[in-house]
Amino acid sequence: MKRTIIILATLLLVSACAFNGRHSSFAKSSGKCEGSKGATTTNVFYGDGQLRITPISKIKANSEFRFKLKPDKKKTDPDNVDYNTVEVEIKFKPDESDSAKFIEIKGSSANATNSTLIVCVPKEAKDGDVYNFFIDVAKVGKLDPRAEVYD
Repeated sequence: MKRTIIILATLLLVSACAFNGRHSSFAKSSGKCEGSKGATTTNVFYGDGQLRITPISKIKANSEFRFKLKPDKKKTDPDNVDYNTVEVEIKFKPDESDSAKFIEIKGSSANATNSTLIVCVPKEAKDGDVYNFFIDVAKVGKLDPRAEVYD
């Protein structure tokens, strides 16, 4: 019985890593979003010459939308930038999705709790809503992914 529980716990932990950009009802609340039900964690990889994020994240109403910052630990660029301290800004696209004003946060891997930036998805978000936003990593670049609400 103990062995079965250990195996199931291990599978749960591994599966949480495998669902980048997908909602998990089992995610423990950070306490930042009152009454939140689960979370979507999207990894943001950046460093010398690279910036990657899941292009479409699946989120749910009344949940946490987490951006896990994963800076490159190697310092291969000529300026020897410490990507742990580089500021990452995530904000909505004003012209395309004014309803996405909840997506507005900035920080660095060094100063964010567990290298994670968190925004709260509003209770009013409806199935099919699409939120367009920018992710701007200083000294690296900018991308424009989106988040889609599903029920």
